[in-house]
Amino acid sequence: MNFAILYVHGFASAGCSVKGRILAEEYPGFNVLTPTLSADPETAVKQLEQLTQTCKNIVMVGSSLGGFYADYFNIRYDIPCVLVNPLVDADDLTRFIGQNTNMYTGETFIFSERQLRYLKKLQAEKIRRGYPDVPECILVAEDDELLDPAKARGYFQAENQILLFCRSGGHRFENKELFVSGVRAMLDAVSDIDFSSPFSEQAFDGVSLSRLRERLKKIR
Repeated sequence: MNFAILYVHGFASAGCSVKGRILAEEYPGFNVLTPTLSADPETAVKQLEQLTQTCKNIVMVGSSLGGFYADYFNIRYDIPCVLVNPLVDADDLTRFIGQNTNMYTGETFIFSERQLRYLKKLQAEKIRRGYPDVPECILVAEDDELLDPAKARGYFQAENQILLFCRSGGHRFENKELFVSGVRAMLDAVSDIDFSSPFSEQAFDGVSLSRLRERLKKIR
């Protein structure tokens, strides 16, 4: 089964960012979606909901704030994800309240306290279910200069989550090999599963998760 790859960019970024371009180049046989989302979080989530309804089988790749969104979609909509230096605590965006500039489009936008409250609401809704969930692979650079890697270590502890650390790469995660390999491992792991149907415990069992974990450990 051919999955679509949906790239979810970070704060003040765009679909044409480096990671979006890498995915398009490395996976020409897949339907790679690299939308530029609204700077307003509530609107961005609605855009992602529309995209996930259009494509039935998706692997979501989220970076930074995009990782925060992707984690939410993993929990709520059973979408397998690869998260790259994901935002864990919405309060880490407090420093950006006010006017900001998109680093790729040059457009200015306001990040407000109301928008921060919305992200905190999403964060509060991230409640793990009691059965084995659809897998997440989390890639974290230990030298991330914007987000504390310790928060990722503390948060991503569920059975369905595979957390991999690399020594360098910074917040931009300039470890292309691990990034590409992590996405490829996830695609291979879920390629025979139809996630367009309601999720059941049998869809992705413990054996499959163990195999994915072992494969990811080998590419670290």
